[in-house]
Amino acid sequence: MIVKIDAKLDLKPLEAKYKRLMFPGGKLQKFIDATVMKGIDPYIPYKFGVLRKSLILNTKIGSGMLEWKTPYARYLYYGKLMVDPITHKGAFTDGQGHFWSRPGVSKTLTDRDLVFNTYHNQRAGALWAERYKTDNLNSLSMMVRKEAGQLWKTT
Repeated sequence: MIVKIDAKLDLKPLEAKYKRLMFPGGKLQKFIDATVMKGIDPYIPYKFGVLRKSLILNTKIGSGMLEWKTPYARYLYYGKLMVDPITHKGAFTDGQGHFWSRPGVSKTLTDRDLVFNTYHNQRAGALWAERYKTDNLNSLSMMVRKEAGQLWKTT
């Protein structure tokens, strides 16, 4: 599954002054993408670092979109338990850390929240992009304004 998050910000107040900086692939969008990628990391669930690596490998900096491409990215992003429709289990285990599901069976969504390990990332959890944005929008906007001003001077 793929999770795509729009990394564009509402920068209408800046557009009038910095219009020539506001385009996909431009230095300002690259700055926004890189800044969000760095800042969002503590919000992403971390066990072996696969989601982090997926973000780095699949995001084209400057596109305005952050992408996670793993089989479980969407499942973790929305943070709800999915179960086998017959057994009502999330997975089967051999008791030694190996988990599997019945082949070819689509799981059904429940209303039970997943419990995230926060050992590596204390803010890890579902809807990590929305939570990052809520926590950091003001500081991110200030950084973008500052960068836009610096870019404006050099162009």
